[in-house]
Amino acid sequence: EYLSSDGKVFAIAWHGPWLPDLRQLLGGYFEQYRAAAQSRSGARIVRKPVVIDEPGLVVQIGGHVKAFSGRAYLPEILPAGVRAEDIQ
Repeated sequence: EYLSSDGKVFAIAWHGPWLPDLRQLLGGYFEQYRAAAQSRSGARIVRKPVVIDEPGLVVQIGGHVKAFSGRAYLPEILPAGVRAEDIQ
């Protein structure tokens, strides 16, 4: 988790052997993510990196079995001096 100086989470990142529970990690943003992911791939399973760049939410997921990584952040509340590339 990445926290702003006032204690708000503005980003998360993960690395591991499996995908984390995105419903738990994204909380109230999960439905926005799910809708964007479904509109991106339709009903089919897509085996390539996921990039969701919606107003108010960016999610990037990549990797393969036993080596997944990703990040999610709220671009409008990134603190001054923090770039998306810094979230790892």
